[in-house]
Amino acid sequence: LMQSKKHVQELLEFYGITKDPETNDFILVTQYTPFGNLRNLLNTNFSSFQWIDKIWWLCDIVSNLHNIHKAGYIHGNIHPGNILQIGKDQRELTSTLADTGLSLLANNHTSKIGKKDVYGVLPYMAPEIILGHPRTKESDIYSIGILMIELSNGILPFSDRHHNSLLALEIIKGLRPQISQDLPQVYINLALDCCHKDPSLRPNAKQLL
Repeated sequence: LMQSKKHVQELLEFYGITKDPETNDFILVTQYTPFGNLRNLLNTNFSSFQWIDKIWWLCDIVSNLHNIHKAGYIHGNIHPGNILQIGKDQRELTSTLADTGLSLLANNHTSKIGKKDVYGVLPYMAPEIILGHPRTKESDIYSIGILMIELSNGILPFSDRHHNSLLALEIIKGLRPQISQDLPQVYINLALDCCHKDPSLRPNAKQLL
């Protein structure tokens, strides 16, 4: 599925770190991306892109994630708002994971997400994370699965639902966004495998490539 990628992958250029004088929060300074993030692209131009474009984006994203995991880290916050689009032309965009400065060591078992963070990106959170377990490589893969479903139809996951405790409970019980059936069965199966309730049964990033 992911072997059709032919163009050279680009990485987001990192320029430095600054600090907010009022909050003392550190801020990463990176390359400007005129095409914004994947969320903007899906909201405004979903129908104009071909299926091969979406496969290429997935290749970029999974390749980024594989490098993060191979280095012993997890991302922990994968969603379209954290996927930036790099390129000079809208027809030749490369996707790259942002907010990697927030990545955590994969063996850090104390990295739990607070209630506010869970509800901020609830559709992309693995059920075990909602239950309060630490973020893992497997929970990153779950987010990839939800992203694959979103790319199949251009619809924000659970856009017709309030992102509240009721939805969280249903996700824990096995609720997943609806995936388009007008796709190769191998793609559907792979997306659903990534979203498996059992983290040990999800593929890893290398297998996705």
